[in-house]
Amino acid sequence: MGFDVTAIAWYAAVCGALSGFAPSLGGLGLRLAIGGGVGVFAASAGHSRHDGLLMAAANSPPALDQNMHHTKMVCHRGARLSAPENTFASAAAALDLGGSIIELDIRQSADGVLYVMHDESVARTTNGTGNICDMSSTEIDKLGAGSWFDPKFKGEQVPRLDAYLAEFAERAGFYLEIKLADCADVAKLVRKLGIAERCFTFSFNPQMRRDMLTHCPEVRRMVLWSYAGSVQAAREEHHAEIVEFHTDTFDPARIRECQDAGLEVMFYTDKPDETRFIEALRLKMNYVNIDCLALFQQLRTDRAKVAEPI
Repeated sequence: MGFDVTAIAWYAAVCGALSGFAPSLGGLGLRLAIGGGVGVFAASAGHSRHDGLLMAAANSPPALDQNMHHTKMVCHRGARLSAPENTFASAAAALDLGGSIIELDIRQSADGVLYVMHDESVARTTNGTGNICDMSSTEIDKLGAGSWFDPKFKGEQVPRLDAYLAEFAERAGFYLEIKLADCADVAKLVRKLGIAERCFTFSFNPQMRRDMLTHCPEVRRMVLWSYAGSVQAAREEHHAEIVEFHTDTFDPARIRECQDAGLEVMFYTDKPDETRFIEALRLKMNYVNIDCLALFQQLRTDRAKVAEPI
């Protein structure tokens, strides 16, 4: 139908407030006349004093296409523009900004403890130096991982993976990017927490991709379009269920081809690319893997900017 149920409900609520009661939609005696694709509402006798409200309801914007909300935000290292990346604070901020999935990077200490950290070296995001794979968990646990970003984050530590996943398991999904780790250990933790269905994984390291397929086949795999180059290769060579497009490979025809084949699709950028964000929403992409969470959240609730499907 061409009418706006949201507008009717809004009118009913306002009428109830003005009249001192909460009428049901049926009690309002609303009639619907469709003209030129716009719903025009008229009240039955006894409600003429609300004609102005009726016209406001009739002329209100159409209900938001709920498919816009189906494009989930994958929060690249959490909310890394608002808090130090790959920390508890960053993950919590990402969820507060409307994120659905936390992207995180996995590395392992010299004594086998799994951590959330992007770089091989701890120097950029902590107050320490050295490569994480050469450090003991005792050394890593003593590092500060917040003050480099802002003094108010003093006390943030490099998260142990088990604690990090457990903290957010009931609130988020996870994109597990394996930098360098024993994938059997990752698989064991995923199963212990019972979160396999809420995760997907990728690695730029071919051995890590093979190891995750071997040790944790129940976790969905993502592949870059630039790696696969075709739907067939994504499925058969990379065993992927999700294909990620970057700015240089973003092509609506390719995206639709993946969608038609039953693959999920994701767009990645670390830039505030409003044009591509709008295109991703119009194409009803499953995910955007991004840094600029607040901008995307604003766009996906903007009826005017995301008005017509491609």
